[in-house]
Amino acid sequence: MRSFLIIIFSWFLVGISPAYAETHALIVGINSYSGYRPLLGAVNDARDLEKVLRRIVGGTFVVLIEEDATRANFLSAWQRIQDNAKPGDTVVITFAGHGAQIADDDEDRDEADGSDEVLLFQPFDEINNFGEKLVDDEIFELFNEAEQNKLKLLFIMDACFSGGLVRSIARDDIAASSLPTRFTRFKTKPTRSPVPPDFQPKPVKLARNATFVSATHERLKIQEVLIAGKPRGALSYVFARGLEGHADSNRDGTITVAELERYVKPNVREIADNRQIPEFLTGDPKTRLIAVVPTATSGSFVKLPDVALAVKGSAQPDLPGAALVNDISDSDIVWDEQSSELVNRSGDILASNITENNLGSAIDAQRLRKVLLKLREQGNVMALDLLPDDRLYREANQVIFRSENFRHPHITVFNVHSDGTFQFLYPLARYNDPVRWPEGKPWEVDTKVQSPFGADILVIISSEKPLVNLHRKFLSFHCRKVAKEAYLALAEELPSTEYEIGLKTVFTQKKETDNAPASCT
Repeated sequence: MRSFLIIIFSWFLVGISPAYAETHALIVGINSYSGYRPLLGAVNDARDLEKVLRRIVGGTFVVLIEEDATRANFLSAWQRIQDNAKPGDTVVITFAGHGAQIADDDEDRDEADGSDEVLLFQPFDEINNFGEKLVDDEIFELFNEAEQNKLKLLFIMDACFSGGLVRSIARDDIAASSLPTRFTRFKTKPTRSPVPPDFQPKPVKLARNATFVSATHERLKIQEVLIAGKPRGALSYVFARGLEGHADSNRDGTITVAELERYVKPNVREIADNRQIPEFLTGDPKTRLIAVVPTATSGSFVKLPDVALAVKGSAQPDLPGAALVNDISDSDIVWDEQSSELVNRSGDILASNITENNLGSAIDAQRLRKVLLKLREQGNVMALDLLPDDRLYREANQVIFRSENFRHPHITVFNVHSDGTFQFLYPLARYNDPVRWPEGKPWEVDTKVQSPFGADILVIISSEKPLVNLHRKFLSFHCRKVAKEAYLALAEELPSTEYEIGLKTVFTQKKETDNAPASCT
């Protein structure tokens, strides 16, 4: 009896035992907005998250889709969760839909740009249903209520509040025909109010138990992406895969804030062509957010997938690995027959001087990129930063690639240009490169932009074992259009070791027009 009382007393001291803590979920997905461009992927996001969270949630579970996603229903569901949850529980709220800005007219002005950010519910419109929204101040009030009830709250917001870009679009004609953005610009309401000259913004501080994840910075817009043939929000998609256990990097059955950030940020940025910069606002990165049940995997290496190709022109190329589609919004990439440019859905020029004769090698480069993204999605992810940022870089601009805090000591680095040209960068015997990287030292390369212009896919692999055979093959691939052969080499060598992959696509452009022939050094 004494030991039983001691156990009960110890639970009381530390709070709720993890075995008794529950997870609650409130999921929102809205595609249709009256009078505004509809979204295509928000409901897909909600259904995907519903499926994944069903395996995790033991408490209150509410899904609000389309016309059910009203402000009143959202607040009612939130109150229901508050009533049913107990101290120590985790609440997950996800929102996929449109965001917008309104004038910050509060007496206690707290916005430096004169605008409040809002999430739009059903059936929002500017004339009759302007109240169907949730203002950013109200969102942070949810965190205050969770803190008062000793709950952990994770809010995933897959919407954006602005129409700004992180990088200029090179082909507006293609971007305009692509998937919609999750931002609504009001037709009649002002989006700014005057900011007093002596204005001092209030610092945003979350409780230790609170985590807010937004799809991008509030000054940038986000575009839906095509994943497995379906429009999606990149943040919602990656978050769902993380909940399948892939974000649990130490495999202890629980995802912390730090683990979630380490998994989400690099995956979202690359899936969204570096146009999204996910932001994490948290009280304590060590917070244990949610227990996960890992999804079983086949254990086999990722198969080389097809690429959905749209053609601007009359050509109908029949190429291995290319699935022709009619609409740009259904494509992974677009080939402009007249300009000989390969372009992604966002309008970025991936490669120039692409004809039907060399289109196949460019297709293989995009297929390899898909494989690398899938491998990272499975949890083999490490951060690779492009400095100073993800802009469009011009000829002779200085760029820095940097990676740190990788888990394994052996480093392999290569680059694949979007025309299919492969470059083996590290380790090279002629430079006496050590196969084993010094512990605690960041990997960094400083270079200038040069031909060929378009998009380069820089890849760094940290592995538990040295990949000597892979290096030998890669050396024979250098400066050749062999993206498919590089895939086969990876498929043969990587399954024999633990590894992580850092991936970064850098977009470059000649100062005037790109008429230079491709070169490789």
